[in-house]
Amino acid sequence: MNEIYVTVYLIIGLLLRLGLPLAVTLVAAMYLRRLDARWRAEALQQRMIPLAVQAAASRPCWETKGCGTKKKNCPAGNNPSAPCWEYKRIYGLLAPACKDCEVRLAVLALAA
Repeated sequence: MNEIYVTVYLIIGLLLRLGLPLAVTLVAAMYLRRLDARWRAEALQQRMIPLAVQAAASRPCWETKGCGTKKKNCPAGNNPSAPCWEYKRIYGLLAPACKDCEVRLAVLALAA
């Protein structure tokens, strides 16, 4: 009868000695794989954002908004290298008409 107890204790000891660290390692590996997948998805998304912002900013705002003849009076119409809301700043403040501009809001939403 004692031999059975010794054998059971030996098996339990081996399971605790080998099985527990193995289980902890497997759980940690699964967690790290999920974390790595999330980081890869975030990195891919971060690489895509500058491309979307560049595509949105590459088209002049007067084409998007359909300004046409107003383009001549617009300060950005003569210099299309920057968005129009940057030219319409007065004393460092954004012009009230630019705060609700759909082009500006779309570019800012893509950049955020």
